[in-house]
Amino acid sequence: MIRELNDFSRIRAAVDLETMREAHVVCVGTGGAYSLLEGLCRSGIGKLTLIDPDHVEEANVVRQGFALADIGRPKVDALVDHLRGLNGGTRVNGIPRRLQDIGASDLDKLFSDVKLLIGVTDSFPAQAYANILALRHRVPALWGGFYDRSRGGELFFSIPGITRTCFRCVLWQRYDAFEAEGEPVLSSSCNTIFHSMYLDAQLGFIALAILNRYTLGLEFSNWFGQHWDYNFIQFKINPWLDAGEGNPFQQVFAGAAGWSFNAVWHNTSLPGLLKDTCPDCGRTEALHVLAERMHNEP
Repeated sequence: MIRELNDFSRIRAAVDLETMREAHVVCVGTGGAYSLLEGLCRSGIGKLTLIDPDHVEEANVVRQGFALADIGRPKVDALVDHLRGLNGGTRVNGIPRRLQDIGASDLDKLFSDVKLLIGVTDSFPAQAYANILALRHRVPALWGGFYDRSRGGELFFSIPGITRTCFRCVLWQRYDAFEAEGEPVLSSSCNTIFHSMYLDAQLGFIALAILNRYTLGLEFSNWFGQHWDYNFIQFKINPWLDAGEGNPFQQVFAGAAGWSFNAVWHNTSLPGLLKDTCPDCGRTEALHVLAERMHNEP
């Protein structure tokens, strides 16, 4: 028997339950997002769509929350069953395909009611395509991932009408590297389940703040106001993370560069971070300067 969660008394001061029930979240890449998706279910999300072509392997059980009985199953199928058991009030659907392989008409139907798109796959083409879909359908989007040896990682989010840069605007060097060298070989070496849970918790906080941005008087209300430029976050897990010259952690946390769990929220409107134009969103530096002037004028 599938039961629906009904007692949300402990989180009523944090999120608007009606807003959560009406929200549809699409998540691209599900393995590392296991606890994120669990958390959204436990927080009363109304609808989840999971997109991932992979099957569960034994290595996934070690660090992604799957059970031994899930080995060999499509990840989305295993997660759908698990999440339905947590909260029968959440409608959960799985699509065992690559995002790029889903037809345009199917994507149009899928995004007709989406409130948030999350990209947490290690496939760069999928992450890049998620940006195009977020822009095309004008939906908020959130990305996350780890760096080499999982010593640190990043989050990026965009909210139409509130943030002014897209995923490609800020991470354009990754696009250039992909065009020059092809798909990077990413390793999950050193990535424990605690890494996944740590990233998922940060993604969850931002997700709740995005979904509840128009609610009043709650803990996740109005985090970003009417305008927000600090939408690229880098976080540090290992004290020996070396981000090279211009290490943001050394710059921001002077004298404490060796500490773990620091996070830097970057102002993505600062000169020098962006290219002159962005092929995805069409932003230009001229329009960016004009928007800044209009924002500052009374």
